[in-house]
Amino acid sequence: MLALTISIGAEAQKRGKTRKHLQKATVTSKVTMSSKKNINKSNTMRLCDATYPQPSWFLELPRDFKFPANFQQPAAYTLVSTIDTVFNSYLKSIPYDSSQVKLLLPLFIDNTIHCKEFIVSRSMTMDSALQAKYPSLMSFKAFTTTNSLNAARIECDENSVKMMITYDKKVYYINSVKYNKMTYYVCYAKDDINFVKDKFER
Repeated sequence: MLALTISIGAEAQKRGKTRKHLQKATVTSKVTMSSKKNINKSNTMRLCDATYPQPSWFLELPRDFKFPANFQQPAAYTLVSTIDTVFNSYLKSIPYDSSQVKLLLPLFIDNTIHCKEFIVSRSMTMDSALQAKYPSLMSFKAFTTTNSLNAARIECDENSVKMMITYDKKVYYINSVKYNKMTYYVCYAKDDINFVKDKFER
């Protein structure tokens, strides 16, 4: 197992015009041997490397990236991607309720991507007839084996994936966005300066 440390810039845009690097972030990830089926991004830096069929996560720096108009932009964040077919297939294979299936998630902690492992299971949110009619609607819950208070919720539909993770009493988000027909995942923290209100605000 090889420890790989890379330095990346936390990106931000100001008024939708230019992308700026806010801080230098150091990312540490453990690299493991993966199946060739999971290697489809030879020119992209791996951040969270997992053994197939579990999805890996990759650093993304798309040129001239812009957030969708309906997405509230964080000041500091990292864009990542995964192999969509692997990710979707893996989520659909996760059993309901009781599970020992593992899932690595890239958390943006202190301007650094940390790869954290969770045990994930699927949640029943509708009856079987509706689920068959809307297979893309999926909900998951997850927790770490070392601390059940470190928990995550994952919500999927045909257009997006939204994750909210509580880790060490802080909240982090991983939300999908589309840009130039590609799906990226925005990793950021709830206490981002763009979301923290001043004391006089309600």
